[in-house]
Amino acid sequence: MRVNPVGDFDSIAKEVHVGRKNVQAQSVSQMSVEDALRNFQKKLKKFREVLKSEAEFQIDRSTGMVIVKIKDKDTGQIIRQIPPDVVVKLARTIDEFLGMLLDERA
Repeated sequence: MRVNPVGDFDSIAKEVHVGRKNVQAQSVSQMSVEDALRNFQKKLKKFREVLKSEAEFQIDRSTGMVIVKIKDKDTGQIIRQIPPDVVVKLARTIDEFLGMLLDERA
Protein backbone atom coordinates (compact mmCIF):
# COMPACT_ATOMS: atom_id res chain seq x y z
CA MET A 1 0.00 0.00 0.00
CA ARG A 2 1.36 3.32 -1.04
CA VAL A 3 0.49 6.61 0.65
CA ASN A 4 0.38 9.69 -1.49
CA PRO A 5 1.80 12.49 0.67
CA VAL A 6 0.33 15.21 -1.56
CA GLY A 7 -3.14 13.64 -1.43
CA ASP A 8 -2.97 13.31 2.36
CA PHE A 9 -1.84 16.91 2.70
CA ASP A 10 -4.74 18.08 0.52
CA SER A 11 -7.32 16.19 2.57
CA ILE A 12 -5.86 17.49 5.85
CA ALA A 13 -5.77 21.04 4.47
CA LYS A 14 -9.43 20.76 3.43
CA GLU A 15 -10.42 19.54 6.90
CA VAL A 16 -8.54 22.38 8.57
CA HIS A 17 -10.07 24.90 6.18
CA VAL A 18 -13.61 23.57 6.80
CA GLY A 19 -12.95 23.56 10.54
CA ARG A 20 -11.74 27.16 10.41
CA LYS A 21 -14.91 28.18 8.55
CA ASN A 22 -17.04 26.54 11.23
CA VAL A 23 -15.13 28.35 13.98
CA GLN A 24 -15.45 31.65 12.12
CA ALA A 25 -19.17 31.08 11.55
CA GLN A 26 -19.65 30.30 15.23
CA SER A 27 -17.72 33.38 16.34
CA VAL A 28 -19.62 35.59 13.88
CA SER A 29 -22.97 34.22 15.01
CA GLN A 30 -21.89 34.49 18.64
CA MET A 31 -20.75 38.08 18.04
CA SER A 32 -24.03 38.97 16.35
CA VAL A 33 -25.97 37.37 19.22
CA GLU A 34 -23.92 39.39 21.72
CA ASP A 35 -24.47 42.57 19.71
CA ALA A 36 -28.19 41.86 19.48
CA LEU A 37 -28.29 41.23 23.23
CA ARG A 38 -26.50 44.52 23.96
CA ASN A 39 -28.84 46.36 21.60
CA PHE A 40 -31.87 44.75 23.28
CA GLN A 41 -30.57 45.73 26.72
CA LYS A 42 -30.17 49.36 25.63
CA LYS A 43 -33.70 49.46 24.24
CA LEU A 44 -35.07 47.80 27.35
CA LYS A 45 -33.33 50.39 29.53
CA LYS A 46 -34.87 53.21 27.49
CA PHE A 47 -38.27 51.53 27.72
CA ARG A 48 -37.94 51.30 31.50
CA GLU A 49 -37.14 55.01 31.63
CA VAL A 50 -40.26 55.77 29.62
CA LEU A 51 -42.38 53.61 31.93
CA LYS A 52 -41.23 55.49 35.00
CA SER A 53 -41.96 58.84 33.41
CA GLU A 54 -45.01 60.94 32.70
CA ALA A 55 -46.01 63.11 29.77
CA GLU A 56 -47.13 66.71 30.12
CA PHE A 57 -48.90 68.41 27.21
CA GLN A 58 -48.91 72.18 26.76
CA ILE A 59 -49.93 74.60 24.04
CA ASP A 60 -47.58 77.49 23.41
CA ARG A 61 -49.85 80.53 23.11
CA SER A 62 -47.52 82.59 20.93
CA THR A 63 -46.95 79.90 18.28
CA GLY A 64 -49.93 77.58 18.78
CA MET A 65 -47.56 74.61 18.94
CA VAL A 66 -48.31 71.57 21.09
CA ILE A 67 -45.37 70.87 23.39
CA VAL A 68 -44.91 67.47 25.01
CA LYS A 69 -42.60 67.19 27.99
CA ILE A 70 -41.54 63.75 29.21
CA LYS A 71 -40.70 64.02 32.92
CA ASP A 72 -39.26 61.63 35.47
CA LYS A 73 -42.02 60.78 37.97
CA ASP A 74 -39.65 60.72 40.93
CA THR A 75 -37.60 63.87 40.37
CA GLY A 76 -39.81 65.91 38.04
CA GLN A 77 -36.80 66.44 35.79
CA ILE A 78 -37.56 66.86 32.07
CA ILE A 79 -36.14 63.88 30.18
CA ARG A 80 -37.19 65.01 26.70
CA GLN A 81 -39.21 67.79 25.15
CA ILE A 82 -40.93 67.48 21.79
CA PRO A 83 -40.38 69.76 19.88
CA PRO A 84 -37.10 70.82 21.50
CA ASP A 85 -36.91 74.19 23.21
CA VAL A 86 -34.66 75.53 20.44
CA VAL A 87 -37.36 74.85 17.83
CA VAL A 88 -40.01 76.59 19.95
CA LYS A 89 -37.77 79.66 20.37
CA LEU A 90 -37.05 79.68 16.63
CA ALA A 91 -40.77 79.54 15.84
CA ARG A 92 -41.41 82.46 18.21
CA THR A 93 -38.63 84.49 16.57
CA ILE A 94 -39.98 83.78 13.09
CA ASP A 95 -43.49 84.79 14.17
CA GLU A 96 -42.15 88.04 15.64
CA PHE A 97 -40.16 88.75 12.47
CA LEU A 98 -43.21 88.11 10.26
CA GLY A 99 -45.26 90.36 12.53
CA MET A 100 -42.74 93.18 12.11
CA LEU A 101 -42.76 92.73 8.32
CA LEU A 102 -46.53 92.83 8.15
CA ASP A 103 -46.67 95.94 10.37
CA GLU A 104 -44.19 97.78 8.11
CA ARG A 105 -46.09 96.88 4.94
CA ALA A 106 -49.44 98.01 6.32
